[in-house]
Amino acid sequence: MAHDVFVSHSSKENAIANEICALLEANGISCWIAPRDIAPGQTWAGAIFRAINASRVLVLVFSESSNHSHQVLREVRIAVEKELPILAFRLENVPLSDDLNYFIGTNHWIIAALPVAETHLQTLESAVKDLLKIPKAPPAKPPVETPVKSAPVEKATSLDDLDPYDLDAMIITVRRIFSDDQKRDTEQALRDLTECLEASVMWPDVQNVNFEQVLQEAVRRRVLCYERQVYLMDAWSIEDYALAECIEVLGIVIGQEWCQREDAMREAANYLGFSKLGSRIRATFASAFRSGLLRKVFEAQGDVIRCRPASS
Repeated sequence: MAHDVFVSHSSKENAIANEICALLEANGISCWIAPRDIAPGQTWAGAIFRAINASRVLVLVFSESSNHSHQVLREVRIAVEKELPILAFRLENVPLSDDLNYFIGTNHWIIAALPVAETHLQTLESAVKDLLKIPKAPPAKPPVETPVKSAPVEKATSLDDLDPYDLDAMIITVRRIFSDDQKRDTEQALRDLTECLEASVMWPDVQNVNFEQVLQEAVRRRVLCYERQVYLMDAWSIEDYALAECIEVLGIVIGQEWCQREDAMREAANYLGFSKLGSRIRATFASAFRSGLLRKVFEAQGDVIRCRPASS
């Protein structure tokens, strides 16, 4: 069966090779990768040979390991003999072995590094599309616009009555209050939160908001923890959240409507109480996006993304 790209890699680079494969396939580029696409009963050598011959481009995930892999060398040799375009994605700055240099010493390289940044993967995707002569059409659906924050609903008595953006802003306030690393019982926590919000021009009238529910929501989002009758900070930084938690948060803020990745990352940061999308938060959510695409939690069209519908 014909496909667009053969992904050549050593076994030590399985994770990033599968990530590349997931990204390309999410953008409509069919891939063949071992061992995923070797059917039961097929020999490894025969399956590899047929797959390369049925491909239009070979993407080489280049590293110290693949540089000295006899299997990778054989795959590159077959691609050269077939006059297949070879696109090398360089993860490590190591000298090209004599054997590989013989075949691809003059090829175009995409210089990346570990951990792989999303911009490097986007460059690879663009280069593959150029080789396949796939037009870079705009997304099928326009990106959604970020709604402007609205005033809180009058006489709100529960979190369900609050605009999600207002609730996120309150969670940001909670994180700011507890950044002093002080423990607070419920009474003190409620007093500090009320005073802080009453002083804000965003909420001139807050007496109807159930602030105890806001604190409980902050605990649910792991901004705070509640231990021995006191509240204190739980997750101090984005690194305190597991990858699965970050994927879950992105899924909550994205839903099944197409939205810009940048907007989704900013909303996810606000959801966890971070007021700004810093470089570390951006890198963490970019990794969560890639993992979510690999796990088929999300689907992407260029720079827009959504949760994959259950029927897909």
